[in-house]
Amino acid sequence: MSNPSMTETILLIEDDVGVAELVRETLAVEGKQITHVTTGKAACEWLEHHYPPLILMDYSLPDMSGLELVELLAALPNGIPPFIVTTGSGDERVAVMMMKRGARDYVIKDLNFLDGLPLVVAQVQKQIATEQQLAQAEKALRESQQSYRQLFESIGDAIIVYNEQSQLVDCNPAALTMYGYSRQAFLALTGVDLIHPDYLLKMSEHLPTLLAHQVAIAESLHRRQDGTVFPVEVSVRQIDYHGEDAFLTVVRDITERKRTEDEAIQKNKQLTMLNRLGQALNKLAAPAEILERISDLIGQIFDNRNLYIALYDEATNYVSFPIYTVAGERKNSVAGRPLSNGLTESVIRARAPILILDHVNE
Repeated sequence: MSNPSMTETILLIEDDVGVAELVRETLAVEGKQITHVTTGKAACEWLEHHYPPLILMDYSLPDMSGLELVELLAALPNGIPPFIVTTGSGDERVAVMMMKRGARDYVIKDLNFLDGLPLVVAQVQKQIATEQQLAQAEKALRESQQSYRQLFESIGDAIIVYNEQSQLVDCNPAALTMYGYSRQAFLALTGVDLIHPDYLLKMSEHLPTLLAHQVAIAESLHRRQDGTVFPVEVSVRQIDYHGEDAFLTVVRDITERKRTEDEAIQKNKQLTMLNRLGQALNKLAAPAEILERISDLIGQIFDNRNLYIALYDEATNYVSFPIYTVAGERKNSVAGRPLSNGLTESVIRARAPILILDHVNE
């Protein structure tokens, strides 16, 4: 049997044709190409001739379970490609079992399945790319010191080599830039010196995975020389370094990724708030009750301990304040006023929000 050819197409193993089409459309938006099969047997036959970058595998197939399929694919000449398991029902026992057999992630097909799938696929493919970088760096270490140094020095992510005592023994220029040290000062540190104290225990929990699989990937919080902290994704692989056991680590600054994720979470909260507000309005509640509901919903996203809601009557040119809270205390006797030239009036006239920076002096 000839070696399977490499392909950029993701293999989707899913017996529900409707679900498969939704997955195809969702991932197509992200530029992903999908090949779809409905059974484990069809997957095995396709994989005899192709090697995809990723498999999306439904655990419950008509002819076999995901576990049985993984055991069959393990016998392929090039081994089983990276895979994500999907299932219609959450089962922690099955999830642990599949993760132990190499699953990169375990996704439940609930109401949020299609929304979250592109992010899961992107994260797994980023992990795979990092592992390939690690493998390339390790290969360069073995082949020649000169080619290793060229690759080692040119990679944009921070690369750090530790010995078994966690002492830093080598690094690339990107690591010195990321952490703000000179090379001499940096190599005087241990791995513990780089990790924020709150994450030391969490990082130690990944040691069994590293020892079992020679590679581990985790998120952490690291410290620069000036004391500033920043979120990172850390990938660690066991290597042979000049005849000694060592750990090759790729550190990626994920500050921007975290900011984007936080913005997405905030946006979802806002959409949830608007949906709940719409539901409240549809109940045709009294105006006072609606205003109280608006105040409560705003408090689920922002700090509403200092908040007022102004109502403007265009016919009378009058502004009233039915909700007025200062330092968490509700004021029940705040007088209204004719429209004048205050901050509230500026917002009313502009019909747009005004951003005031918290460091602006009064």
